[in-house]
Amino acid sequence: MALTVDEWSAGIAQQVGRNVRYFREEGAPDGRKVTAQALADRCTELGLAMDRTFVAKLEKGTRGTLTIGQLIVLARALRVSPVTLLFPIGRQDSVEILPGKDVAPFEALLWFTGEADALPDDDGDQPKHVEPVTLYRDHQRLVDAFRDRQAEARIVLAAASTSMRADDFAGVDRSLNVAGRMLRSAEEPLRKVRQRLREAGLTPPPLSEDMASIDKEENA
Repeated sequence: MALTVDEWSAGIAQQVGRNVRYFREEGAPDGRKVTAQALADRCTELGLAMDRTFVAKLEKGTRGTLTIGQLIVLARALRVSPVTLLFPIGRQDSVEILPGKDVAPFEALLWFTGEADALPDDDGDQPKHVEPVTLYRDHQRLVDAFRDRQAEARIVLAAASTSMRADDFAGVDRSLNVAGRMLRSAEEPLRKVRQRLREAGLTPPPLSEDMASIDKEENA
């Protein structure tokens, strides 16, 4: 039987309330419990007026609704991510991600954050939108890989400098060729993911000045 909006909202609020209580009493990063009043005060300091009664009702499961704004501020006040308050990873076997559909908390998180484009048992024949989160994560991973190649290339170029001082010009050429191949191997996949972002109608993240040639070569 389908749930009403109020029933579904109340269920989400109860799930978040249980997690708020856990992190307030047991999960504080410094090991100290946070009182309901202190948590309400932190939320107020962050710009969203909240009182102890709100926190108490949320934790007891008697508050029927919770806004996204309240979720975000509560998470910040507790020093956790908002999704951590939604999905109790490692502390619960399953979570109701949709009315009547239970999945493992980590599977719910992957779908919620866009790292997975489907939930378990979803119909694989259904077309799916391109996930900006997935593409942006790929982009960041490839930027990090490029930085690693840059660091390795600098080591190789240092060897080229040594060869030059020894008049070993063949060694210089070898070092320059190796460094060039290293950088090109990291540039190409990054260039491709930036093109995929544009094809999806998305704006690629800005590149630092020392990586600007990646876009220039793509647009050449």
